[in-house]
Amino acid sequence: MNFGGYFHPFPVRKNIKVIEQAERTLKRPIDVVMWYQQWEAPFGIKRFHREWIETVGERDVVIKWEPKKRIGRLADPRFALTGSASW
Repeated sequence: MNFGGYFHPFPVRKNIKVIEQAERTLKRPIDVVMWYQQWEAPFGIKRFHREWIETVGERDVVIKWEPKKRIGRLADPRFALTGSASW
């Protein structure tokens, strides 16, 4: 079984030290690191940085892609789960 966590706002505004601190506090390794990434501009794939994945080292990464146009707005219907099966 793997143990993971969501460390907001890692990786954008925090570095690996926040995860290492959590490991020290919990007295166990973090196996999975998760964060949210919006699809739509200006926060979409163009603002995704590959080095964020490299920052977590040997830990697994789970990225939840947010179907939002902008922060605080309703989900963009183009990215609804009903349509994602046809991608």
